[in-house]
Amino acid sequence: MLGMIKIKIMKNMNLYNKKLRDTLLMFIITFILLEVTFYFLLSSGLLYSAFYPTLSSHDKSNTFLNRGAYYDIFSGYKWQSGYTRVVRIWKGEIIFDNQFHANNYGYVSNQNYFPQKDENTYRIIVLGDSFTAGTMYGETWPDRLQALLNKNANNKYKYEVYSFALDGIGIDNWYRQFIYEIMPDFDFDAVMIASYVGDLFRVFVMSDQLEDQIVSGAVSLKSNNVYNQPNSYKEFFNFYQPKLSVGGWIKSDWEMDNIISSVKGWQWRKMDFYATNGGWIKSDWEMDNIISSVKGWQWRKMDFYATKHLLNLFSSNDVDIFSEAYIKERETSFKQNKLKINKTYKKLRTIDMYDIKKELTTGELRFVQKMYKNRYFGTNQLGKFIKLYKIVQLCKQKNIPVILSAIPNRDVLLKRKTTGKDSQHQNEYHQLSKILKIHYFDGYRVFDSIKPDDITNKYWLKYDGHWNLLGSGHYANQLSPYLLSLFEKEKI
Repeated sequence: MLGMIKIKIMKNMNLYNKKLRDTLLMFIITFILLEVTFYFLLSSGLLYSAFYPTLSSHDKSNTFLNRGAYYDIFSGYKWQSGYTRVVRIWKGEIIFDNQFHANNYGYVSNQNYFPQKDENTYRIIVLGDSFTAGTMYGETWPDRLQALLNKNANNKYKYEVYSFALDGIGIDNWYRQFIYEIMPDFDFDAVMIASYVGDLFRVFVMSDQLEDQIVSGAVSLKSNNVYNQPNSYKEFFNFYQPKLSVGGWIKSDWEMDNIISSVKGWQWRKMDFYATNGGWIKSDWEMDNIISSVKGWQWRKMDFYATKHLLNLFSSNDVDIFSEAYIKERETSFKQNKLKINKTYKKLRTIDMYDIKKELTTGELRFVQKMYKNRYFGTNQLGKFIKLYKIVQLCKQKNIPVILSAIPNRDVLLKRKTTGKDSQHQNEYHQLSKILKIHYFDGYRVFDSIKPDDITNKYWLKYDGHWNLLGSGHYANQLSPYLLSLFEKEKI
């Protein structure tokens, strides 16, 4: 009897073990199938398309950032201080995957800005757009220029180059930056306006973060294409922000790695490669996990999406850029600076085309009117020239030299190499600098020695239209000796 029980128990155990083995085997097979399916979907792009359909069509540019921008009453917008990763995909190809640094004033630079400067410091202010802001490069040309100036100059001065450039902006933003932020608060010795095609005709551009989207653009509140500028944060949030269009998407580093994997294939993933003899190669997502295990899961960047209602967790100057106190402080500063400018420069406040007509010859006036008449956006383009004129006059009152530079358009640059003739962009800016009696630096001539194929394949980003790090650096390399020679003539 006892033997029969033992035999029955053994049979049941064998049956149980067999079921356990079968279950475990099925689990392993299922896991392998899921892994193979996952990597197939990841490498083919189907996985990403299922969650983020915007990438399934590669006909247009898709831009992804792990942190956003916020509206600023002075400049139109600024970046959250610290490091931001930006990825751009166009036509199924990765145009760039870069990390840029925004300083304590929200501008792209590897250095923080300080209003006052030493007597032995020569500070250059740069106004520009995306070519100068350089969010897609590892180094901006103003940062490179500063290093070159200090390397090649005599020991008389230490050079500083402060860039106030932002993607997409032009004369309307530059004017507001210069009049209400730079002029009242910063010491400086020279101003450079690095202007791409159309920048001198651009309307006021704004940007902000709205949940997981970067919204940006210019807004017309009227039907006749009159582009106004907000005079308060309340006005922006109520009337302007809802009309802005999507310019990018906020994604965690992990999500951006998956996006890139869907384009390049899963083999690209950094987490699949390990280095020996000194360290381990880990993705940003993996390193975040490692840090999270030490600091606690609350630290994870992917768990925080900054909106105007949240604290800026990554600000290098510990300022909550979305708080009511910060907004109130900026608005008060804007109003105070506006009053300060209006009181100090009464003539500047009331200057109009009638005053300019008295300063220009008949031929100069005819050129300006022709250049600005009905160009690009709306009407009343002469108002754009008045803003440029005011910036120049403010500098002249303080004996501050102004340099206007034409930032080259790739297609125009290639055409110039074929025809051997200067472009309309070059001719207009050169003539404009003569009328305003300021200096001119031709960014097109910087590339005279470069072959057309190299311009396309080595010095410019594919599809994107911007020059790459090599093109940006080449511009700075040529600009540096020009400025040193200029400053020597100015006897600084």
